[in-house]
Amino acid sequence: MRASFTMCFHFHQPVGNFNRVIDKICDDAYLPLLKLLLKFPQIKANLHFSGALLEWLDMTRPEIIKIIKELTVRGQTELLGGAFYEPIFAFIPREDASEQIKLLSRYVEDKFSFVPKGIWVPERVWQPELAGIFHETGIKYAVLDDAHLIYNGLTKEETCDIFETGTDGNGIFIFPANKTLRYMIPFETYLTSVAYMKGLTKATARAPVFTYADDAEKFGAWPGTKTLVYGKKWLAKFFKELTRNNDWLDTLTFSECIERKKERPRKVHLWSCAYEEMMEWSLPGDIQEEHEYFIGNIKILGKKAYLKDVVGTDFWNGFFRKYPEAEYMHERMLSVSAKLHAMMEENQADASRQSNGRCILTTNDQRLTTDIQSLLMRARIYLYKAQCNCAYWHGIFGGLYLFHLRQAVYRNIIQCEKLIEFMKYGAGDYLYTDFQKFGDLDDGTIIFANKNISLYCSPGEGGVLKEIDDKKNFDNLINTLGRHKEFYHKRVREIFCKKNKKYREMENIYEIFESRGIDFSRHLDYDGRGRHNFIDHFMRADTDFKNITAGSYPEIGNFSDAKYGYKLEKTDSAVSVVLKKEGKVLSSAVAITKKFILPTSSASFSVDYKLKNMSEKTLDCFFCPEINLTMPLADSKYYTLIINDKKRYKYGFKKCLNIKNVVRLSIRENKVKHVLGINFSEKCRLFHFPIKTVSLSEKAYELNYQGSCFLPCFRTTIEGFCERLIHISVSLYK
Repeated sequence: MRASFTMCFHFHQPVGNFNRVIDKICDDAYLPLLKLLLKFPQIKANLHFSGALLEWLDMTRPEIIKIIKELTVRGQTELLGGAFYEPIFAFIPREDASEQIKLLSRYVEDKFSFVPKGIWVPERVWQPELAGIFHETGIKYAVLDDAHLIYNGLTKEETCDIFETGTDGNGIFIFPANKTLRYMIPFETYLTSVAYMKGLTKATARAPVFTYADDAEKFGAWPGTKTLVYGKKWLAKFFKELTRNNDWLDTLTFSECIERKKERPRKVHLWSCAYEEMMEWSLPGDIQEEHEYFIGNIKILGKKAYLKDVVGTDFWNGFFRKYPEAEYMHERMLSVSAKLHAMMEENQADASRQSNGRCILTTNDQRLTTDIQSLLMRARIYLYKAQCNCAYWHGIFGGLYLFHLRQAVYRNIIQCEKLIEFMKYGAGDYLYTDFQKFGDLDDGTIIFANKNISLYCSPGEGGVLKEIDDKKNFDNLINTLGRHKEFYHKRVREIFCKKNKKYREMENIYEIFESRGIDFSRHLDYDGRGRHNFIDHFMRADTDFKNITAGSYPEIGNFSDAKYGYKLEKTDSAVSVVLKKEGKVLSSAVAITKKFILPTSSASFSVDYKLKNMSEKTLDCFFCPEINLTMPLADSKYYTLIINDKKRYKYGFKKCLNIKNVVRLSIRENKVKHVLGINFSEKCRLFHFPIKTVSLSEKAYELNYQGSCFLPCFRTTIEGFCERLIHISVSLYK
């Protein structure tokens, strides 16, 4: 009896990743892996490249494209399709998923003269309706994980086969990747994997199909693997061992496996799920700790017993419950997708806007004629790039914790939105308001925007600004991730309690951690709420600000997360959002009126505060409207903080500052005039500290800069039934 072994190597780099990082991965993993396949023409394999990476390779590393073509022409490898910019299918609209699949299939066909028959499902996140979407786009099979079958009652041995899922006439084949092989390769000896397959082949009465599918980065880019895989020639020895066992084991492509199978594959109905690690990572930190404990100490039941509560549910939302920043970013992406599709439908329906396929835009006495189909396609590409999954979640890879990946999502969202606004309003000045519901976290978001800035205000979460979009540079200036408790933080504390400078295990990628000599346990602070803008804090007049960086402000008011009432005021020259709330500061009744003002043609906005003491007793405290910001170059050496146009703090975002008598703050990039300025109507005591998180990557524990907190503290003495006015203006400069 002959067994089949089909390997699939997955090549992907997220939108927004640094060129130098991708280039190194190419040198350490991609290029040597592909060159080794060239040296073993008898070894068949399957390759999946995301469209984002293929575009980059085509522009930057044409020698890799050339090898892919040669392997494909030989018939040695089969190329898989997928969604072009590697979104999680389950969290994007169906029409976007379908178009992204078609986009990559066309690209692969044009570049390599090969029509993909199979699809790589990002992170193996499966939902039953995907079978229909894949079938409609010409896909014949998909690669998932053996966990999908095990959750549906099959044994590990039974999963070594090909299956079919979907409704009649809409079905696709499923290749379940073997988790045991995924952990063995390349971390155990090359003989172990072959012995494992041989043992299962002897134990079964049918011809098994073994599927191995994993990241290509595993072969040279993950810690220690470059030396292991190529220095010690693990992969070459593995390929040789496969050829030595060709009397019972054939290496085949996926399509060859399907052609070879004589009987119709067994039909299965698959629950919504993913591979086990992904399911665990989506759990809250505390629950994740419990899972880790039980899995490690009660192995007799098997992991699936602990995950039964998330199988069959929309578990991906677990990441959004765990990280509100990811949920908000996802909802922003969906809102732009809806706007774009509405614009596309409007373009098709409204013939009066078209003249021979061209769109006539009129605004402020300006007439602009352009190809609307070209603009719509550009907008769609920006949207698809914003759907790249890597920035929306976190496991052992940086993901959501990496500022530059979130920045790429927002930049593409803003660029897509800017094109939509251009098609709607033209090239002149404009001002508009909108109201949208983002997730379940607030009572709605007020959007007010002009050509230069978009502001997103949430009355239900303290009347805060959740987003400030600089539409000249396409940056969200409040793209700050809060400090969340993670299950591995417990391990961080254990490591440094033992005073180890390094902690490293090398069983597999999920257990490779290095501390880099930094005491991360000193940075395990957590935020009780989102890092938004103009969060209204009140603190005692004798507050000790020593521990302000921990985020545990000694609050004496009840405004910071309260629900504010609001109304809109609009004139020809500006739009204002007026927010009001009555509450308490200690025993005194206090009313806050907070007014955001955005002019029609300006790269600036302002905030007017009116604090009214509604009690007889004099109110004496600090009023501290918290401001959180990120800049396009994060905390790099290129930024200087300038206080009152005099005092300079080079590399200021890296510093903790406590400065008195501040009336103006400027953030300046080297060799550029102004980047951002904040003016205060009166002197304040200004605190600044960087928001840093302890996260886990495939290489090490990392201390990531997420943003900067600026806390202006105004000494506020208001006599009974009197008012205090404070004005703050924010200006952006390109």
